[in-house]
Amino acid sequence: MNYLLKNFSVKLGCKLKISSFIIDMIFMYFSIFEFNSNPRIVFMLFFEILINRCPYMPGMGLTKKDCVFEVVKNGSCENIVSSPLVGFHSAILFNKKIQDAANNGKLMAELQIKAASFYDLYILFNFMDLTLEPEALGAKVFWDGGVPSVGTTLPYENAEETLENGLSSFLDFPRIKANLDAVNLMHENLEDVLIAAYVSGPLTLLSQTFGVTKVLKKVKRDPEHIVKLMEMASRIVQLYIDALMDSSAELIMILEPVGALLSPRMFDSTVKKFLMNLAAHINKRGILSALHICGDTNHLLNSMLDTGVHILSIDKQVDIAEPLKRNEKIISLGNVGTVELQTDTAENVYKISMETLQKTQGIRHILSSGCDVPAHSKPENIKMIVKAARDWAQKR
Repeated sequence: MNYLLKNFSVKLGCKLKISSFIIDMIFMYFSIFEFNSNPRIVFMLFFEILINRCPYMPGMGLTKKDCVFEVVKNGSCENIVSSPLVGFHSAILFNKKIQDAANNGKLMAELQIKAASFYDLYILFNFMDLTLEPEALGAKVFWDGGVPSVGTTLPYENAEETLENGLSSFLDFPRIKANLDAVNLMHENLEDVLIAAYVSGPLTLLSQTFGVTKVLKKVKRDPEHIVKLMEMASRIVQLYIDALMDSSAELIMILEPVGALLSPRMFDSTVKKFLMNLAAHINKRGILSALHICGDTNHLLNSMLDTGVHILSIDKQVDIAEPLKRNEKIISLGNVGTVELQTDTAENVYKISMETLQKTQGIRHILSSGCDVPAHSKPENIKMIVKAARDWAQKR
């Protein structure tokens, strides 16, 4: 209820500012008329100023990027921010090989920019790829079926040496460079869209590099050593975060899906403090921070909120409004199911999207997919998320 009341005050403030703005524009119109009596010239000049100065007129002065910041700062925007997490899907959409795009920053950027236009996205990421950091550390990645997966992990016994060596060579790995190039190119070519990037969280990085089963066993049996390794992994993650921010990323989303397999106690005693440190590091630079953990994270919701990120990316198993009830500052991102995007009808995806908005009323909420959009998702289904956001904004 608190966030609904807050939205009323936000919208009232916007309306007052618009009213003041209209008065300013009337005076400006007559001021221009004094210098040029040609009605056509006066109108053209006035319209140009209107577009450049109006901060609250939907579709004019307020860019998509501005709208994202407005939601994070004040809880709502005149439009509903919608941004399905489109990644590998863009390669399939435009008939390119995922592997080619994942290894070529220019191609990745071109595909993502085209996808941003095709789907009218507010936020544009590089590819969500949990094999990226492990491969940079030496793990073997397979591309069977087009989507990458870690085929051969590295020996856990050599983890400390691997992570230590990784600090000096990580940013030189070709695919890391490709992602940095992609982020930079997206930023150069899309002024009105918020450019974002993914990094693996420390637990997920360790699990993907040295084996999920091995790492989870060590979390239970040797938590002190895991904490030491996560500290080393966090240094690598932070190194990558800094490089992404230097490449003009305006939002960093930390991916920690392996965290969903931990109990709240284990999560808090091992992972949480490193996520808090990474979020604080991002926030200190004035960049937006987000955390994504796949699947059912109801048991971790309080811990996730404790990390200090601006945005929680929530999968469909969690009530999208629940984080908003527990924390008055957090923004929820999600949570239309990804299976539905691949297999369901467009009509049902639209219905689910509208039901999701009904839960939040579009307040402190970015309508999106619950996780990365599957590569072979139906384009018409993805478009239904965006359509629902537009329709909701028009009716409220």
